[in-house]
Amino acid sequence: MDNTIPVGLMKNTESYRLDANNMLDESKRSSLGQFMTSAPICRFMASLFKEWKDKEISLLDPGAGVGSLSVSFVDEFLRRKKTPKSIDVTCYEIDMILLKYLKYSMGNINKLCTESCIDFKAIIKSEDFIKGGVALVAENLLQKASERGRFSHAILNPPYKKISAKSDHRRHLRSVGIEVSNLYAGFLALSVEQLKQGGELVAIVPRSFCNGLYFKPFREFFLSRMSIEHLHIFDSREQAFKENKVLQENIILYAVKKKQTNKVIITSSPKNPISKNVESADVSFEKITHRIVPFCSVVKQNDPGLFIHIASTDQDQEIVDKVSIFNYSLPDLGLEVSTGPVVDFRLKDDLVNELEIGSVPLLYPVHFQKNHLQWPKISKKPNAIRVTATSKKWLWRNKGCFVIIRRFTSKEEKRRLVASVYDGSLPGEVIGFENHLNIIHAGRCGVDNDLAMGLTTYLNSTLLDKYFRQFSGHTQVNATDLRFLKYPNPETLRRIGREVGNKTIDQSKIDAIIEKIVVAVNDDGVANHC
Repeated sequence: MDNTIPVGLMKNTESYRLDANNMLDESKRSSLGQFMTSAPICRFMASLFKEWKDKEISLLDPGAGVGSLSVSFVDEFLRRKKTPKSIDVTCYEIDMILLKYLKYSMGNINKLCTESCIDFKAIIKSEDFIKGGVALVAENLLQKASERGRFSHAILNPPYKKISAKSDHRRHLRSVGIEVSNLYAGFLALSVEQLKQGGELVAIVPRSFCNGLYFKPFREFFLSRMSIEHLHIFDSREQAFKENKVLQENIILYAVKKKQTNKVIITSSPKNPISKNVESADVSFEKITHRIVPFCSVVKQNDPGLFIHIASTDQDQEIVDKVSIFNYSLPDLGLEVSTGPVVDFRLKDDLVNELEIGSVPLLYPVHFQKNHLQWPKISKKPNAIRVTATSKKWLWRNKGCFVIIRRFTSKEEKRRLVASVYDGSLPGEVIGFENHLNIIHAGRCGVDNDLAMGLTTYLNSTLLDKYFRQFSGHTQVNATDLRFLKYPNPETLRRIGREVGNKTIDQSKIDAIIEKIVVAVNDDGVANHC
């Protein structure tokens, strides 16, 4: 490929990205978590950086790919009224295909900076950023706090891949006090540690770090070091990486290494909002929402989990505030939530289509339709499981009422949260719950009917479903998400349960009941405000 510069620097780099994207092996892309950033997204990310007070800029670009983010960063700063005196870029990339294009991109930047009388230096490190970054952080820890950090800026689209507790990456990160469960969080943490005080960071990352138990140590780490200044969300799940069919919800965040400020900008964009004229200096949007909110609306003051709420509209914020008046988690209620313990392919010899002597009912999502139990049911799934030495430890006592929430919902369904009650009425001393269900229980036993009905009604409310969609970036409902949702107190839940009874009520009635509870709690002065 000819690496001379065509008219548009960004256009040139975008052609590298598309070329490389076609050459990458899909299985390798998945193993490395490689999803490259398109030119419009790159331009928007670069536009979030503020004017830098110093004349010298040092940029970190870990997982640089073909260099799209570095190019957009330099292009952005060269277009500003006050241009820097020098720009140093340090890129990390381990893929040999991408490295070739990355070198072309750095050469193009160098030529442009030379023409603009700006000193430019690029360091390309073809090494694992986790290992290399940990070594640099370990060095920094030996220095005075005021002298730590090499970079004024960091821009990144880190790899998205879970890392096991026993992996080398996890071990390296722990050696410098970083506890994360995904590569992207590791990349973010190491980038933060290498920023100078007052340094700026822009990243496009999954929304999943905003909630859940697994990411709590990372949230503690990040929020103790960085001030979140701007959060951008995409209305379309596929928008950021549609070419690679990524269904993870992504956000763009801009943060500064300093004490948290009181205000946070939240923006959101509909499908394809960003101008695709990559040679233009402007980044234009269509119908973008823009809000400035107090930080305590993003991270609630009374939330020990430090969940990050991103409400793109006043209506979304109202939902967050309404749910925040409730203070009980499931552990606070003395309850547990678990994924169904029966993994059918591991117990396939014990599965039977119909109930027979020596077997007990086995419940799948297909048995819960329109929030009601339909068992037995003719389908591809079995209706029972034999009680054997192998299966017995995965079966629970068939007593009391269990709250059942499907872990997965179909594309046709409007709701993410779909809850039902199983009242313990099927035959047998024990019962099987299949792994695609979440079950709320008390020590593997059911709870009283009023509490179960109250919980189910609350979970099926439009208020909580909308809240959950803000709160969780997952395409499924995880037990950890349910565990740390906020619920009304047990007396209120039982009062809801008694009001509903065992009647079938429609969505409007459910929502009216929950809205009445919200109003009552607010009238009692229990609401939590900033």
